[in-house]
Amino acid sequence: MSQICFINVEIKKREFVSRIDLAIELVKRGVNVVIGECDDLKILQKLGSKNSYILGKCAQPETLSKFNSLLKKGWKFGALDEEGLLPDSLRSFADQRFSLEVAKTCKDFFFFGQKQKKAFDKIFGPLNSFITSGNPRTDMWQANCFGLFDQTTKEIKKKYSDFILLPLNFGYYTEEAIRNDKAYSKILAQKSEFLFDSFCKLAEKFARKQKYNVIMRPHPTDDPKVIKGLIKKHGVKSDLVHCINSYDVFPWISAARVLLHNCCTTSLEAGFCGTQVITYAPSNTSLLKEDDVNKLFPIAKTYDEALTLISQSENFDKNISCFKSKVENWGYLSQEYSGYTSSFIADMITQRNFFDVTHNNYKPLKIIDTSRLKNEIIATLNSLLGNNHRKVILNKFPRTSLDEVKNIVDHICKYREYKERPLVETINSHLFSLCSKVQ
Repeated sequence: MSQICFINVEIKKREFVSRIDLAIELVKRGVNVVIGECDDLKILQKLGSKNSYILGKCAQPETLSKFNSLLKKGWKFGALDEEGLLPDSLRSFADQRFSLEVAKTCKDFFFFGQKQKKAFDKIFGPLNSFITSGNPRTDMWQANCFGLFDQTTKEIKKKYSDFILLPLNFGYYTEEAIRNDKAYSKILAQKSEFLFDSFCKLAEKFARKQKYNVIMRPHPTDDPKVIKGLIKKHGVKSDLVHCINSYDVFPWISAARVLLHNCCTTSLEAGFCGTQVITYAPSNTSLLKEDDVNKLFPIAKTYDEALTLISQSENFDKNISCFKSKVENWGYLSQEYSGYTSSFIADMITQRNFFDVTHNNYKPLKIIDTSRLKNEIIATLNSLLGNNHRKVILNKFPRTSLDEVKNIVDHICKYREYKERPLVETINSHLFSLCSKVQ
């Protein structure tokens, strides 16, 4: 049994490609990597020896307690933040995503930007584990997702022409799981419902008056059936308005004529890849308190203002340039290691934690995840009764083929001009190993 770095991926459509980018960099440094979705500690114990390392997406106290038995056996825990880019407030983000107990245990905590780190420094005291790194997702956006979706983007453009993309990030209204959360915010729920309704009315106007195709994109944690029902409830009737959650969001962003958002991460993704972005803020409403992201783009408060901005194509290059200039001084998203963020994070992990550097092929076990199979059966039965919540949770990281993972690895290595590819093997349908090939 070998020492590993387990990279836990919760949402495949949002995190998997950029995390593979990081895995490749760790393998280049002689680290055996296991990547994917796994909550079963018995499986992780079979895959890695003591002193192995877990890189999670956040460091919530409940997340850490889940891995506590492994930590007692010598495993180390680090976190690459995925939730702090657009917090409602940095104070509430720190309260919900961290604690003094976690601060004593988490070996490395990688922040999107300096503002998040400064907030944590103030609340928990400056810690050696707090590192401002940026996020590998930014490099992925700037690299046009390593060319992975070029063909898909062409097919989407051919089918929907110059469509308008409306990402739906109003989970406090649309997601049952959030509504049942202890940290549920009535204010956020009210704003989410108002903005969801406003986006529906905007979509209907663009379709009916301008004959535009409009794609309304559910969040990865949304139930598409629920969203389609809500869209209809909020007055969308046109056949030109489509609710689609297929593929990763990137080819939809890349293919869109324009993206309209309100406090949504996909606006940044679109800005970096060169798609026109407009902030839609009806009645001057922003979803989040800390809404600086809305100000990175031209703002429309009405349908007519949005239509005018879309028609001003002569300002497109100027707006993109302005966005990139503002991001550099924004503070929430560090650009210090832009282009090689994964490399920087891999260096930090390997320099700050002891790894037995190996040049031998890692031989992972083939494991049948009976717990996953059981949950899939239960989810199918529940969905027949009209309850899709468990199915939505499972679909955050659906079954994945080895060829799909190898394809991602090949595209990233080609983009980065790496001649040596890591060896990729299947552990189960949602867990994979990457390691160095024997020389």
